[in-house]
Order: sequence, then structure tokens, then C-alpha cells
Amino acid sequence: MLFTSYFLLADWGLRWATVRGAGSPVFPAAGVALAGLWLGGLRLWPAVFVGRMAAFFMDGRSLPLWAQCVIAAGNTIAAVVGARLLTRARVRPALTRLRDVLPLINACLVSSAVGATIGSAALTSVVLHGFGVAPLLWLNWWAGNVTGMLVITPLVLSWTRSEPIGRSFRWWLHLSLSAVTAGIVAWLIFGPRVPHLPLAWAIFPALVWAALAAGVRGATTAMLSAAAAAVWGTTAGYGPFAAVSERLRLVLLQQFVAVASVTMLVLAAVVDERRRSELLRENEERLRLASRAGRTGVWTWNLTTGRVFWTPEACELYGHGKGCAVDFERWIDSVHPDDREHARRKVREAIEQARSGGSVPQSYKDEFRVIHADGTILWLESSGAIERKGDDLVMLGVVRDITERKLAEAALHESEAHVRRVLDNLFAFVGVLDLDGTVLQCNRAPLDAANISAVDVLGKKFWDCYWWSGLPEAQARLHDAMDRARRGEVVRFDVTSRMAGNSVICVDFQLAPLRDDEGHVTHLIPSGMDITARKRAENERERLLESERTARAEAERASRLKDEFLATVSHELRTPLTAILGWSQVLRRRSNGKEQDLHKGLAVIDRNARALAQLIDDLLDMGRISSGTARLDMRPVDLHDVVALVLSSVAPSAAAKRIELLSISGPFSGVVRGDSNRLQQVVWNLVSNAVKFTPSGGKVEVSLDRIDDHVEITVSDTGQGIKPEFLPHVFERFRQADSSTTRAHGGLGIGLAIVKNLVELHGGTVRVTSDGEGKGATFVVRLPIGEARVSGGAEVDDVSAGRAREISR
Repeated sequence: MLFTSYFLLADWGLRWATVRGAGSPVFPAAGVALAGLWLGGLRLWPAVFVGRMAAFFMDGRSLPLWAQCVIAAGNTIAAVVGARLLTRARVRPALTRLRDVLPLINACLVSSAVGATIGSAALTSVVLHGFGVAPLLWLNWWAGNVTGMLVITPLVLSWTRSEPIGRSFRWWLHLSLSAVTAGIVAWLIFGPRVPHLPLAWAIFPALVWAALAAGVRGATTAMLSAAAAAVWGTTAGYGPFAAVSERLRLVLLQQFVAVASVTMLVLAAVVDERRRSELLRENEERLRLASRAGRTGVWTWNLTTGRVFWTPEACELYGHGKGCAVDFERWIDSVHPDDREHARRKVREAIEQARSGGSVPQSYKDEFRVIHADGTILWLESSGAIERKGDDLVMLGVVRDITERKLAEAALHESEAHVRRVLDNLFAFVGVLDLDGTVLQCNRAPLDAANISAVDVLGKKFWDCYWWSGLPEAQARLHDAMDRARRGEVVRFDVTSRMAGNSVICVDFQLAPLRDDEGHVTHLIPSGMDITARKRAENERERLLESERTARAEAERASRLKDEFLATVSHELRTPLTAILGWSQVLRRRSNGKEQDLHKGLAVIDRNARALAQLIDDLLDMGRISSGTARLDMRPVDLHDVVALVLSSVAPSAAAKRIELLSISGPFSGVVRGDSNRLQQVVWNLVSNAVKFTPSGGKVEVSLDRIDDHVEITVSDTGQGIKPEFLPHVFERFRQADSSTTRAHGGLGIGLAIVKNLVELHGGTVRVTSDGEGKGATFVVRLPIGEARVSGGAEVDDVSAGRAREISR
């Protein structure tokens, strides 16, 4: 930015150069160079040098390269010298004080002289008869740089580093109108339409307006437009300076711009300084009123000279009259006797740290009581800092009355202590958590119950505390409760908690949100009560009720099953007996009938007699199993033979109903250790049931497979299936899906119960699956494979004998 602005202004300034493109009556680039190096630092000097060289090359005038380099170096050195002078003078860039404007003017005069000396010396060396015009060239060069600096440097500084004064709409309006007015008036004075009359002074009202209304910013802005119009008009031969010679015209132009700039800068600085003084007085008055209203005083103590200053408010706080002269010992005497030693030690420590800490300010803060002459005791807070100002060590700060705060703190402390005593005497658990679950407060009851202290829980996550450690289910529920409570919900549930000695209790737990005045959740309040005894009583009562309900249901079911069983037995025994009696009567009436009737009758009598025998056998078996008197003849049994015998006995019944009877055996030895007759009874019951409940044209499949160290006998059919609600009761005694006397299939409902008991006596299991009514059923018997030996002592190996498939129709 510095290079670009310097190059553009230098190129523009050289367009009215007087001596071979080097000397200019007004050179604004010098002002940009001075402001840029002061604001950005001396390290930016190459931007000035390169910008001046670039302006030479763009101008195209014939100067030796060495002369151009010397002139560029002179301009750069001038800017560096001016920036160093401003830095040493500690000028504020805002230029709102007269003490800042005067050093700026001096820096412009001195630095311009440096640049003019170097540049004119280089230029006179290459210009014909240059030494004869050297004084005039130097003066023109110096005046051009001065005017450029006085116009541009204050403008850049005031707008880049100005203090925030005058930001209202009225201020901006005055600034805009005064700057526009100054430009218009300057154009009228120095323009081609006004006769060559001495009217240059007419620009001053507009410039004064800008300085008075908008300060340094207004003066520099208005001066820029006025100077631009004056330079343009004068170099073009217009304006009040056009009546004289060209050389004198430029001198008058330089005088006019320099005088106007200096006058407006000084006036604007005085205005800004007066405005700042008024604001300072207003602020001091406000501070005094605020100090009195807030009972605050200000004090300073020069530790080197011993000089002490107290504001009237500070004197009143310590019980002294206005304008009191208080030294250190008198101040100590004002402090309450119980706090004097502490106050003395705090001050000495702060002073020692300040003396050993170098230039770094040391802070000081203390609270103590003071005794007024009337015996009134006040609490005061004194705070400040100790820093070095030149060779002096100064301690300054404020003192304010904190009596009300101390009384409120004491009342609050007493109230908190009272609340704490109440909470600690509660048997229930009460605490305070922040929103991320950290424990902030906890009463004594849960701590004593768990034999822990407050240090073990404060600052920890609630779910990680001793009460919930080792209880993952409780911790998970607490996490969920925290999320819900943070959203504003009150959560309550029963949870298990760990107490001293790893004992476990049941807690009625509640987590509630605590809201501020705006309704935002700020904390969480957990609370809980030990309900272990109550829960135990409730569980015992529930157990007794459930036991009574179960016993009543069992009694009702047993009574119902007994009734159903008696009805079923009556029906089942009556049906074959009716057939026997009927045929007996027929045979008696037709004893001389044909031989075929006799055979038919005898077959019916035989079949029904067998059915009665089977029913009676089943009843006897169930009785033995229920009484625990059943016995098994355990020996090696080949299940292939068992399945084959059963299928051969059931085949006629399946053929009569046109049912496809399918047998599938896996490639393994089916030898297990068991009772051959009982295992045949198991398989026969399952297969005969399947044939019984499978309609004509259906299929019954019996498979024998080995699964790991077990053998599975699977009997599946395509029959009427089992209702889902009856599946859990299939193997119960006397339970039938259809227990009415008009059912389509006979039986007492104990066959499957016998199957279950016999399989369990062999160390196996039986299960049933069905997709529902009309979708068939599948029974699976699972028996363990043990070491079985045949009668010759030869061990039966589980060697594959090929896959066997038998189909009986």
C-alpha cells in the first residue's frame, strides 16, 4: 500500500516539476512516505525508494541513473528522519493535542530540509549552470516537500489512527458539508472563471468551519480539497497568483498551502483538545457522582516520595473529613484492631513483590474493617496496583464499602448452614448435580450409609460414585435419566444401590431439573429413599398372591381334567364294549349264519379288545411313571431296528388311510443305550399319533440322524397340526386339543405324556413344532449316544453303512 500510494502521488507531483522532473512546488508523496514509515515502521523504507525510482522511469525524463538513485535515497532518508523525530517526541497519531501538532510541523520542516539538501545536490551536479541556481532549487524543493507533508501526513494519520470522537450523524454532516464547501470555494477562487483578484483569504471561513465542527479530521479533509484546487489552478495559470511571474506564482502557492495547513491544524488541535477537556471534566463529574453513589473512593501513594492522595469519598469511608492528609500509620490506625496485622502484612508483601518484580505491575487486594470516630464499623475492600512511573514506585487503587455484601454473605452463610443441617439430618438422599452429571453437593445420610466421605463423591460423575459401582444396569438407567432431566423432565423409578459392606438396597429414586428465572435448566436435583423393606414386603405379598392364584388355577385345572378324564374313560371304554356286545348279539341270533360273519365279528372283537388293552396299559404306565416305580432294562439298542419294527406295525393302518409312510436314516450306527421296548413304545406313540391325525392321502415321515453326540428321531406329518396356544400343553397329562365327547379322534391324552417321561428317563429330550392348524406337526426325540456293547462283548462302532431309505404304503 505504501509503495502504490507513494508511486501514484510521486508520478502526479512530477507532472508540474520545475527542474528536469525533480523539483516540484507541492510534492504529496513526501507526506505519504512520512505517515507510512511512522505507522508501519522504518522497515518499510524500501517501498519509498522503489516507489520514487518507479516514478522516475514512468516520467521518462533524462536523468542519470546515479542521480535518480541519490534523489530516491534522499527522499527515503527524509521520511526516515521525520518518522524517527515523531517517535522520539511521542506524538499521538490522532493529532488531537497541540503538543502533537507542533512536533509534527517541526518534523516536516527538518525532514524536508534533509531531502531537499540531498536531492538538490544531486540535481545541480547534472544540470547546466546548476550551482548558480542551487539556493533557489533547494528552497523550492524544501517548500514543495513541506507543503506535501503538511497536507497529506495529518490527513493519513487522523483517519487511520484517530480516537473515537464525533461519530454522530451531525458530525458526519458537518464534515461532508465543510469539505465540499472548501473544495467549491477553492475551485471558484483558483478556477478560470474568476478574475485574478487577491481572494485567497476567502477559503479560510470554509476551512475554519471544518476545523471547528469536525476537528483534525475535518480540517485535513477540507484542506486536501482546497490544496488540490489551488495547485491545479495555479499551475494552469488561473487564480489570484497568476498575475505574477511563474517562479513567484509557485512560491506564493507554497506559502498559501503551508500557512493554511499549519493554521488549520493548530486550530483543529486546539478545538479537539478543548472538546476532550470538556469530555474529561464531564467524565470526572460522572465518576465523582458514581463514586459517591457506589461509596467508592480513589487513592494513590507514591512509595518513593511518601506522598499520599485520597479523594473526598475515600476520606469519608475511613471516617476522616474531606481533604484529609493520611499517611501509612494513620491509615493503619483506622483499621480494626483485629485486622491491622493482616492489612499491614498484605501491603508489605505487595510492596516487596513490586520492588523485586521490575517493571511488571503488581496487583494488591485486601478486605478489612475500619472503625469510625462514632464507633461505626464498616467493611472495606481496597484493591489496586503498584507500578513504576519513571524513577518512582507508585501504588494506586480504589476502596469501596462492602458492608452490605459482607452482611449478606454472613446471612447467606448462616442460611446455608441451616439448610445443610436440615439436609444432613434427613434420612433420604438429596444432592445437586451440574448438567454433565458432576456431583456438586450431597447430604450426609447416603455418605454414612455407604461408609464414605464427601471427598469420595464431590467432583465425580454421579453414575461413577460408590452407590452405583458394579451395577451396570443401574448406571445405564441413570444415564438415561440424566438425558431426560436435562430436557426438563422429572424422572422417577426404583433402582438398586450399593451400601456399606457391599450390601444392596432398593431406592425410590427421583431426578428433577432446577430452572432459573428464565426457565432454563441449570442444575439437576437427585433424591432417593430406601424402600428395601417396603419392596420386600410387596414382593412377599405378591409372591403369596401369585402362589394362591397358581394353586387355585391348578386346583381348578385338576378338577376340570378329572372330569374330562372320567368322561373320556367312560366314552373310550363304552365304545369298544358296545361293539363287542353288538356283535355278540349278532352271533347269538345268527349262530347258524355264514362263516364270514363269524370271522368278521371275531376280528372286530379282537381289535377292540386290543384297544381296551392298550388303554389300560397306558393308564398303568402313567401310574408307574407318576409314582416313580417305572423300571428300564438298559442295554444296547439299534434305533434302526426300533424304527423299522414300529413302521411295520403301523403300515397297515397307514395303508388303510392311503397315507405315504416315509423312513429316512442317516449314514451312521443308530446304537444307543436304552430299553428297547420303551423306545419302541415312544416311536409307536409318535408315529401312530401322526397317522391318526393325518387325513387320507397325506404323508408321515420318520427320519433318524446324528447331531454331534446325540441321535434325533424326527416324526413329521401333514395332518391337522396344533394350535399355537395349545403347543405348551401338548406333553401334559390328560390334555387334548379337543376334549369333548364328540371329538373325531379317540384316546385318553396320556400318550404324549408317556413319551416325554420315557425319553427323559433315557436322558433325552422331546420337542414339538407346528405352523398351526392344517399345517402338520413335527416331533423331535433327542437321545444321547453312549458306549454300547452287544452280547458278545464286541464294541459297536459308529461306522457309516450307507444311506437307507424305506417307503411303505
